[in-house]
Amino acid sequence: MKRALIFAIIILTSLAGEAQERRGDPALTEIWSPVPAIVVPGKTSSDAPSDALVLF
Repeated sequence: MKRALIFAIIILTSLAGEAQERRGDPALTEIWSPVPAIVVPGKTSSDAPSDALVLF
C-alpha cells in the first residue's frame, strides 16, 4: 500500500511538471557579440599561434 502511494505521488508530480508551459525565446539568450578573433597558426610547427602568450 505504501509503495503504491509513493508511486502515485511520483507519477502525479512528474505530470504536473510536464504540464508547465515553456516560457521565453531561446534566441534571446544567445550572445553573438563580441565575435572572437581568428587565430592564425605559426609559420612553422614550432611557432606559437597568434593568440598565444609567450611566458619565457
